[in-house]
Amino acid sequence: MANYTSRGLRLRYERVGSGPPVVLLHGISNHCLAWAPQLDALIAAGYEAILPDLAGHGHSAAVTATTTTQDLAADVVALLDTLEVRAAAVCGLSLGGMVAQQLLVDHPERVTSALVASAGSNLTFPRAEQMVASWTAVWLAPDGPRRRLEATWEGLASEAYRTSPPGRAFYASWWQLLGKVSGHALASVAAGLLSFDVSVELPKVQVPVLAVAGEHDRLAGPPMVRQVAAQIPGARFEVIGDVQHLVNLERLDRFNELLLEVLATPRPGQPDTT
Repeated sequence: MANYTSRGLRLRYERVGSGPPVVLLHGISNHCLAWAPQLDALIAAGYEAILPDLAGHGHSAAVTATTTTQDLAADVVALLDTLEVRAAAVCGLSLGGMVAQQLLVDHPERVTSALVASAGSNLTFPRAEQMVASWTAVWLAPDGPRRRLEATWEGLASEAYRTSPPGRAFYASWWQLLGKVSGHALASVAAGLLSFDVSVELPKVQVPVLAVAGEHDRLAGPPMVRQVAAQIPGARFEVIGDVQHLVNLERLDRFNELLLEVLATPRPGQPDTT
C-alpha cells in the first residue's frame, strides 16, 4: 500500500491495473480490499482501480473529530490530485456510496460516471440518529469494532454467502483488521453521516449513474436506493436478487457486469463508441 496526505492525515491506498481510473469506496468499518472481487474484472476490461482506505478505516489514520461525507470526498479529491488524475469513475457501497454522491455534487468535474450501491441520499431523519447511536455504543466499548461486526454480520450478508468459503475468508480478514481500528474514529465518521443530505443537489448531476440495491438489504433497501436513481436525470436502478447489503461480495458476477456497464456508458452528449 502507498500513502498520501489529506487534511493533515496520512491515508493509505492501493492502485492496480492500467487504463481509465475507477475509484472504489468501501462501507463503514470496512477496508479497501473489500473490493478484491471486482479487481480481476476491472483489470481484464482495461481499467485502473484506485482503492483508498477512508479516513479512520483500515490502515489509514484515525480521526478524532466528527468527519463528514464532505471531508471524505475532499480526501478522495486529494488522492486524485496526488496521482495526477484529472477525473475518474467512482463506485461506492454504503458509506462509500454516500461519499460517491457527495463527489457527484461537490466535485462534478472530477467524476466521469458512478455506481452507487446500498446507499440512500439522505440520513437526516430520526431513525438514522437512533441507528448511529446504537453503532457508537458498541464501537466505544472494549474491542468495539470487532464486537459490532460479530453482532451485525448476519444482517450484512445472506446465510449462503456467510457459510461459503469466500464468505468465511472475508469475515476472518475483516475481523482481524478491525483489531487495529479505533472505535472512536468509526464513531466520529458515523456522527458525520447525520448531516448527509444531497437530495436537493442530485438533479444537477450530468454523468451516467447506476444505483444498485440488494433485494433483502435491511440497511439501505431497494426503496431507498431507488430514490437516488429517481433524483438523478437519466440514472438507472437495478436490484440484485437474493442478497443483502454487501452486494459486491455476494453476487460479484452480476455486480461486476453492472459496474462494467456503467463504466462503458457515454456521458450525455458524447457519442457511444462501444
